[in-house]
Amino acid sequence: MNKENREQNRLPLVSIIVPAYNVAPYIEECVQSLLEQSYKNIEIIIVNDGSTDKTGELSDVYSHTYSNVKVLHKKNGGLSSARNAGIQRAKGEYIAFVDSDDYVAPDYVKTLLELLVHHDGDIAVCGFVRTQKRKREVEEYTVKKQQKNEQQNEQQNEQQKEQQKEQQKEQQAEKSIRVLTGMEALNQLYSPKRLYYVVSWNKLYKTSLFDGVSYPEGMLHEDEAVIHKLYHGADKVVLTRKPLYYYYMSDSSIMRGSYKVERMGILHTYMERMEMFAQDKNTFMEDNSCKQCMVAALMHYYFCRRDKKIPKRKAEECLTIFHKCKSHMKRAVHISWKYKMFFKWASLSPYLAGKLVDIKVNRFYRGE
Repeated sequence: MNKENREQNRLPLVSIIVPAYNVAPYIEECVQSLLEQSYKNIEIIIVNDGSTDKTGELSDVYSHTYSNVKVLHKKNGGLSSARNAGIQRAKGEYIAFVDSDDYVAPDYVKTLLELLVHHDGDIAVCGFVRTQKRKREVEEYTVKKQQKNEQQNEQQNEQQKEQQKEQQKEQQAEKSIRVLTGMEALNQLYSPKRLYYVVSWNKLYKTSLFDGVSYPEGMLHEDEAVIHKLYHGADKVVLTRKPLYYYYMSDSSIMRGSYKVERMGILHTYMERMEMFAQDKNTFMEDNSCKQCMVAALMHYYFCRRDKKIPKRKAEECLTIFHKCKSHMKRAVHISWKYKMFFKWASLSPYLAGKLVDIKVNRFYRGE
């Protein structure tokens, strides 16, 4: 073993879990971005979740070529099942999740790990970029633009100005590091920028946080179902706005797809949060969870009623949860009177109220 390898082995091992299902067009680009990490003591665990395309074959090529790439082949069980399988296989002191159609910056692991070590943190969170371009498309576009600018000085000057602005943004992002307690991070789950705090893939975790915690199988919104437990078990959460993760938005993800009954699982997650905060005697968080649950229940009620193929009992289940929360809302001190008036009206017209909530959510996805 050479000196470089010995020094590398002294560094903490980071396990990167990549759940993969029918992502043959994207998996190579994703894994390549992980192999190009500036921090080298990593293991890449690709969980082939019963793919029917060439995802498994492509993954095996990487495992045969690189000693730090491991492939786990399993029957299709969904994203949660794949993540859980990866967690069980992981040997690292730290864990990260990268979706197989996304890619990361070269210093993704290095930056997050340094934040955790320097601040003695449990979870590190980075900024992310939503993109409809693949990595190679971005690089090809940049090269062509540079070549063209060499011939046109004015355009070159403009490009340099833009680059300076981007560098300034990156420098500002690096400086804007925040350290929160786990409870402060939990509070952010109800903020306008909640997506940054909720998703699993822009974070590095201490593996020990997953002791007794797993992703619920058979339901969607699996990130929501777990993140509050991880923050609850964390002492420190370190944040940077530096964009290190590239989230690929396909046409289907932008359109949000058709409604699936499995999405209703989020309502039980919100109820679970209410109970957890009630046990902690944290009325502020309990009230916020109640409000979040009521809004979600109305939207899911609307979806269930709109789709005639969904059994009526599912819509009734949404209303049952709504009314359970309503009994708490009456004594909640951290829910504004405007929301209380809205929920009172929604009790009379839940279908219309749910439609209004859906319109607002759609505007958010369109960036309006």
